[in-house]
Amino acid sequence: MFVDATGAVFLMRIIEPHSGQGWWITPGGGIEAGETPLAALRREASEELGVVLTHIGTPKAVWQRQVALSWNGNEFSQHETFYFIRCERFDPPKCEDGDGQNSSVAGEPRWWTTTELRGSSENIAPEGLAQLLEALDRDAPLQTVRDISV
Repeated sequence: MFVDATGAVFLMRIIEPHSGQGWWITPGGGIEAGETPLAALRREASEELGVVLTHIGTPKAVWQRQVALSWNGNEFSQHETFYFIRCERFDPPKCEDGDGQNSSVAGEPRWWTTTELRGSSENIAPEGLAQLLEALDRDAPLQTVRDISV
């Protein structure tokens, strides 16, 4: 998850093709066979946002969760790990979730403050993101990855 110097977090809005429901999510995706988490993070940033990650140091895993979800009429259960990356605010040259072959998952980019997150009626994942970000600021540095499964 990308967080700028003001504490705003980068999210992308995607539309679930079957229901038409929109969600604001952090960019990311699966780790391919033989890939390290950092290599996957760099690949996903390039694939989804067209952003080349340089000089990001070692992103810190801060949260993990097990989540069940429905996508395009199919049910999935997945394990997610969220990495914290402090960065300068950027405007991505593209914004899409997945491999770009399905235009229904083209995203809309936006930087959100915790105040905006708290006041929004939009679907935002992970649930309670504003409070999670505030806890990161309050409790930093975290010693272990926090389970945020609901």
